[in-house]
Amino acid sequence: MSDHALNSRFLATRVLAASLALGGSLSALAEEQSPYYIGVTQSFTHDSNVFRTASGEISDTTSGTGLVIGLDQQLSRQRIYADGTVQANRHRNVDQLNNTSYALTAGLDWATVDFLSGVLRYTTARNLADFGVVGQPASLGKNLETTQQLIASARYAATSELAFDVGGEHRSLAYSDPASANRNYTQNVGSAGIKWGRPSILTVGAGLRLTKGNTPDAQPTEPRADKLTRKDLDLTADWLPTGFSTVHARASMTRETHTQATASDVSGTTGSIEWVYKPTGKLGFSTSIGRDTGSETTFSNPTGVGASPRRVDDNRLTTTAQLALQYELTAKIAVAGSARQSRGSGNGVTGDSRLNIYTLNANYAPTRNVTLGCNYARESRSETGASAYSTDMVGCTAQLTLR
Repeated sequence: MSDHALNSRFLATRVLAASLALGGSLSALAEEQSPYYIGVTQSFTHDSNVFRTASGEISDTTSGTGLVIGLDQQLSRQRIYADGTVQANRHRNVDQLNNTSYALTAGLDWATVDFLSGVLRYTTARNLADFGVVGQPASLGKNLETTQQLIASARYAATSELAFDVGGEHRSLAYSDPASANRNYTQNVGSAGIKWGRPSILTVGAGLRLTKGNTPDAQPTEPRADKLTRKDLDLTADWLPTGFSTVHARASMTRETHTQATASDVSGTTGSIEWVYKPTGKLGFSTSIGRDTGSETTFSNPTGVGASPRRVDDNRLTTTAQLALQYELTAKIAVAGSARQSRGSGNGVTGDSRLNIYTLNANYAPTRNVTLGCNYARESRSETGASAYSTDMVGCTAQLTLR
């Protein structure tokens, strides 16, 4: 083992020990749960193939020092919440990739006395772009990836079994590197539908969805912009076969057209099905299969056990299968694992691809103020006409939170 790796592990051990000691002394300061919280995080992550190359892999260890702040407040029928993080990321060797990342989720769940309810939610995040997605720049330089999503929806419950839904969504993707400007886009989505059934047993729905999008720098010559129009007829079902199982399903008749990138046009069926099973209070499983366009996959909202934010996807179509499980060994220790495979069809610029990701996680909460966790991930990707790569990532994180 190299001196660099030994030093990183020594530093991580010191941070974890210090956080544990400090958290134990602070846990007695607050006897009641506060809706507000603030905290600090420290992580160390080792990546065996930073630039996602097929040969000549460069490994590195990254230190992430961050601040966490947020609130979760119930006010009568309304719930207001916000969670924000900002983190300074410092690479031990490839320091040209040093960056500051952030993530924010804020929202309002609202309801009236009678039959109206809804959701207003905003999310944004900025991270170092994945070289396996955007390709390797000649300079091996920093490229920051920023996503934004604003969702607003409302429901009118005409009866206990019949409801009408309307919604709108704005989303965007942007890169800091001018070489990736052809991937920047914005999209606006509007939807309306009806749902019928008993939520405790089975609910079915039907709706219409319209998406308008724009990629302003899709090609270097005029006309530069690629404009997207997508129309969907959505059929949905939410089924609770037992008190331990929940099934979510959607099938959509989709037609998507582009003014320039016609190779990305789609006409056919998209959708997903997800089964969440919790046989005991400590054990949970989630399995899902989905088929949709890259932009929809990027901005989907996972719900099941082991759900994690999606990575940016620019495939014409992506078919994904995932299995995840989580088990609480004790009230303070939880372990989780997942396996995910995605197959993507090219968009005229990239070829067909296959991505496999396997993860293992363990978390320990010795007090309500302190969370310690370690994780391992194995990622491999192949693409038609491009070199395959694989990488292993291992890291540990300590978080101290005051509530």
